[in-house]
Amino acid sequence: MSPIQCRLLTAFLPRRPGAAAGLLSPAILPTWPAATCACSTRSSQSADTSPDASWPSLDVMAVWDDVKRVIVRLKDERPSPLRQWPDPSYDEHLPPFRIHLAAWAVSTAADLLDQFGDDVDLTVGALPFPPRRLREPRPDVGQRADQLDPYLATVELDGAAVVPSGHTLHHALFLRNLSLDEINLATNGQLTADVVDLETEQVVGGFAGAQLLRGVMFYIAPGEIERIPLLIGTESFVPDLGYTVPAGQWGMQTTLSFGSDPTDSRDSVDWRTPVLPLTITD
Repeated sequence: MSPIQCRLLTAFLPRRPGAAAGLLSPAILPTWPAATCACSTRSSQSADTSPDASWPSLDVMAVWDDVKRVIVRLKDERPSPLRQWPDPSYDEHLPPFRIHLAAWAVSTAADLLDQFGDDVDLTVGALPFPPRRLREPRPDVGQRADQLDPYLATVELDGAAVVPSGHTLHHALFLRNLSLDEINLATNGQLTADVVDLETEQVVGGFAGAQLLRGVMFYIAPGEIERIPLLIGTESFVPDLGYTVPAGQWGMQTTLSFGSDPTDSRDSVDWRTPVLPLTITD
């Protein structure tokens, strides 16, 4: 499925309804970047734009045929380790073939590298594979929003958050409006958590996949509580930790964007929630 097809498909996905009675319903806005969609890609994967490179050579086509067969097999696995991959129905891809795998799929990445070598460009979770391969550094995740004003609003989890290392949890938090004004929370249908070290509060992991959900506003009246979907990923952002955040007691935070238009960041004020408890298991 192409990225455009993914966007068209996810544009018609319904919003997950609130779990508690009496909660305010959010307003659904036009599609904007950001839900989970594992998709194939057709983008050109080579910087060579000369006429001779406009069509793959026979050698390249032979390699692509082998890669394509592996992609089709991995797509059918349950759970599939694939997150993003070249479209198998399109035969003009050029190496290196970019393949993004789930954080738990290190053995799959090793098999692909062993079979195809430099003909594949592999990412596992949020990090390149193998680890020694250089790539542009991840944007600085240390520059975060100010801590949420406790006189403005409070948050708490909808129950304990427990997730296996390398996997993703669809959870929720409750946002209580303590102010005298309505809070307009801009989301992409859900919030996305950062995993943080409990001692330093530095971000060490989170969700690294594509998100293509519709823009959704939550309107919370003074004194009201709203349940907000929360996506918790455990992909490691720190190479020293490996590809997944290891089992243990961790914290998590998410950014709340209060504003009237989710498509315009200039119209919002970002707040960082307090650190909330997260248990990661083996």
